[in-house]
Amino acid sequence: MEQLELTEEQRRIYQAIAAVEAERGPGTLHEIAVRGGLPVERTREVLSALTGDKDLVRELGTTQPDVGARYSVKGQPFPS
Repeated sequence: MEQLELTEEQRRIYQAIAAVEAERGPGTLHEIAVRGGLPVERTREVLSALTGDKDLVRELGTTQPDVGARYSVKGQPFPS
């Protein structure tokens, strides 16, 4: 299996998603931003890469529109 290379920000956000998910399930944009130590808008940009081109994270719907989408890591080995 080919290993994906991530930027430092992508790695931080990936790890933040995994940590939040392990504690209480899929995380919101705000929870992930706080855990990853990035501003919300930058976290949104990084999540776009992780859900799109990198295909490491899935965006889940929500039953609470005021909270927004939740994010979960896909069941893949951690990239290098």
